[in-house]
Amino acid sequence: MENIKFNEYLSKQLNDHHFKAEFDKEIETLKTESVIESSLLEYADFLNGKKSTIDIVE
Repeated sequence: MENIKFNEYLSKQLNDHHFKAEFDKEIETLKTESVIESSLLEYADFLNGKKSTIDIVE
């Protein structure tokens, strides 16, 4: 591989539609996992008495 900066490499890759679709899908997966993890942590705090309420998001 050429010796180029990572940002230049990523920029070139994001111009590739297949790569960008995979990249966007991975970002959405990470966002979903993050929401699930924070929801579980909030629920655990509720169960352990550290919180008196929990937020329900539909």
